[in-house]
Amino acid sequence: MEFLQFDRQEVSFVFEANKKLSCLLKLTNKTDSYIAFNWKVTDHKNYSFLPNKGILLPRLICTTVITKRELEKPPPDLACNDKVLLQSTKVIESFTKNDIDMETFRKETGKVVNEVKLKVVLLLSD
Repeated sequence: MEFLQFDRQEVSFVFEANKKLSCLLKLTNKTDSYIAFNWKVTDHKNYSFLPNKGILLPRLICTTVITKRELEKPPPDLACNDKVLLQSTKVIESFTKNDIDMETFRKETGKVVNEVKLKVVLLLSD
């Protein structure tokens, strides 16, 4: 079962020369449980996430701002092989953002850890 639902299936940025690019992504907790989440990316130097990790309460929505470092010019054919990964797992109610570490998402017997990869897409403005 997927714990979190996304409002889009890819992370898309509209290219503007020499400007940081941002994309808003809404996460919805589809469960009646507390869900811990953590963002990962193939290229840490070029991306940031706000928040990069957190606890999403039952049936609530969280908006993540994903920012890509500025580029002087778009890559040929707008090619981008980057991907972002969202890890999520159920946690107890008293679990806090400060409790989230690598162990939180370690797969072990009886523990469900969802991992969803989203492709990064660059677009040109109209």
